[in-house]
Amino acid sequence: MKRPSITTKNMHNQRTNQFAIRRAVVTASFSLTVIVLVDNKMLNVLRRRSLNILLFVVAIVTLFYGALKILQSVLKADNVHFHRHLCTHKLFRKYYQDNGFFPSAGRWKGNDESAYFSPDDCEFHDPLIQQSQVAKCFLQANISYVVVLGDSNGGHNFEALLSLIGGNRCNEVKKEAMGDTRYIPDINYFGRENQSWARFITYKKRSCTTCTNRIVVCHVTEASQYRAVKLEFVSLSRSIDQTVTIEKYIDNNSSEYFAASSSQEFYFKYYFKNRYPDIIVLFPPFNHDKRAKMSQNRNDTKRLKSILDDYVPRTTRIFYIPAFSEFENKRKGSTYFNKKYHGYLAATKINWLNHKLYSMLEKDLLRGNGNVYGFLDVFTISKSRENWSTDGVHMKSVWYKNEMSMFLQLFCNSVSHGAF
Repeated sequence: MKRPSITTKNMHNQRTNQFAIRRAVVTASFSLTVIVLVDNKMLNVLRRRSLNILLFVVAIVTLFYGALKILQSVLKADNVHFHRHLCTHKLFRKYYQDNGFFPSAGRWKGNDESAYFSPDDCEFHDPLIQQSQVAKCFLQANISYVVVLGDSNGGHNFEALLSLIGGNRCNEVKKEAMGDTRYIPDINYFGRENQSWARFITYKKRSCTTCTNRIVVCHVTEASQYRAVKLEFVSLSRSIDQTVTIEKYIDNNSSEYFAASSSQEFYFKYYFKNRYPDIIVLFPPFNHDKRAKMSQNRNDTKRLKSILDDYVPRTTRIFYIPAFSEFENKRKGSTYFNKKYHGYLAATKINWLNHKLYSMLEKDLLRGNGNVYGFLDVFTISKSRENWSTDGVHMKSVWYKNEMSMFLQLFCNSVSHGAF
């Protein structure tokens, strides 16, 4: 697999900077020469010819301009950029094409909890996107239904989205009643009224103990425009799981055939059929994916992608966000500390899964007129944020807000500039 490399670009930048410095030095030298010539006869010239006053001013301005160019060249050589393009999916697509993976170059700015990530190759408007920006963007893109699929980390990202999109203008309208069912999905949540397939659903215990499906409506306003945006969190603990399925069945009354061998197939074949989301956000590999053999990981990722390709319409935009790192020193207790999964520590396995995910998505990511989009290399970006990890697997809320702010800014920049 081709790994990201910026060596060639750096060499080009160095040559460009060297040329700019040489050019600026010549300009400045010329300006000084002009000033000296003017100075020798300054008094006589200034008395007799007003034109030489203008010449003197031009020389001063030229000297200042040359000095400014030298300063700019030096600062650019130190990676301080006076102007960068906004981060858009179109720009990311170019990066994928040139580097063969998600972008990761950049640095964290600010102090600890107020820190934010700044990419090298493009920029975001703000450390955290403003609700007014999201409202304007969603209205422009006609967004009214957003679905987030994931495990407990996906649930934290869902909470971050709610705070960034609507804040206290969000109201929960539906939630699974888990109660004492020991993590069995709520039959009433999925058994939508008047759906012939509802009575054929089979439920199994979830491996994610904190994953609860829910629907929240956020009210966004921009100027005189208003919209209610529905956001739904749908639980997935693995790229392919069987917690909500439909066994093969033929309805005797209608002769209609039903079958869904995985939760993913159930969601996209039946659950969303009458109203597909405008945006789908998912976070593979999921936390429990690392426990499977690599051969199963490959097959599950292929199946997940195949299901989305088969059932999701092209009008729905699908955003794949890779997984962040795990941190052994932050684990609570010894059960999972330095635990290996088929020979690999968790972080190593997650990084491998992220690369396999990219390989399977690459053709779609490079397609300019498609509906599949990527993101930053979250794994690499998160490596320096170990102090934000709460238990080795989950992060403080500041991480999820940063991640979702970058996701929303990337989306909204692409909307406002027509750069998908």
